[in-house]
Amino acid sequence: MTIAEELSIALNDLQSKHISTAQMDAEVLLGFVLNMPRELLSVNGKYELKPAEHKKYASLITRRTKCEPIDYIIGEKKFLGLRIRVNKNVFIPRSETELLVGEVIKLVSASLVNCSMPTILDIGTGSGCIALALKQNLPTARIIALDVSPRAIKLARLNAKTCGLNIELLTSDLLSNPFVNNLPVQIMVANLPYLAKTESINFRPEIKLGLKYEPQEALYAHKSGTYLYERLFKQIVKLDNRPQFVVMEIGHGHLNVFLGLIEKYFPGAKIELKMDSSYRPRFIIINL
Repeated sequence: MTIAEELSIALNDLQSKHISTAQMDAEVLLGFVLNMPRELLSVNGKYELKPAEHKKYASLITRRTKCEPIDYIIGEKKFLGLRIRVNKNVFIPRSETELLVGEVIKLVSASLVNCSMPTILDIGTGSGCIALALKQNLPTARIIALDVSPRAIKLARLNAKTCGLNIELLTSDLLSNPFVNNLPVQIMVANLPYLAKTESINFRPEIKLGLKYEPQEALYAHKSGTYLYERLFKQIVKLDNRPQFVVMEIGHGHLNVFLGLIEKYFPGAKIELKMDSSYRPRFIIINL
């Protein structure tokens, strides 16, 4: 079959399963199979797929009809210009988190950090996307990435090598690694799990099915959605050297709870709220 015919069939299959991004997904997956930019698919609409290409494409479309995230299917996600490999051991980077990286870059670029070559700790690094994007944009900064999962650290290390960026990677349950205690850190950045178990009940079926493919420990933070952040705050309080800034991504539905926790553990700290692309409070900058 030709590219045009393959796309037509794939589109029908995806739409029949109510995949909201059917057109884009059909094109992305075919472009992936053929190693061809999406923009060139229509130009080459009469190209006849080889049997192996047809078989592979059909297999990928079947996976997508089951709501498997397309980033897992193709094995990578673009994040601030970086090609980040992903697999089922790590949470897929979201576009909102690019804004989180931007807030950290602003702090350093505006000389608000009391160090010209700051040390930045990325807590719960997963694929390493935050740490690598920070290193790409702040080459003189020392970036240290932590994750409780050895499998995540292994993938983040691979991403660092692929991107050609030098970051330090440590296995650690939040800040439990003894190496962290005496480390002079200017900024801690965290995008920890902040969904409560009950929150996914209200998600669209397509989203709920897709979330089942991602590591649950990277999505849910016990019952409240604030569990891991409260643990982190308790650890920060006990540090010999506290950071100047803590920058974090939160679930906007938990804003008041987060503000209460910050006041509890860091009374008198300056707090700045930042919005996401939907103008909802998504990021908190704590100036300790």
